[in-house]
Amino acid sequence: MELMMVEAHLEVLALLVVAVVVLRFVKNNDDTEK
Repeated sequence: MELMMVEAHLEVLALLVVAVVVLRFVKNNDDTEK
């Protein structure tokens, strides 16, 4: 059961990392377009 909790936390962290990368990628695109 503890392993499942750890996996769930890892999934959440992975989603947060992906969200941050996407947001930074979009911001960079906006800066280059302007």
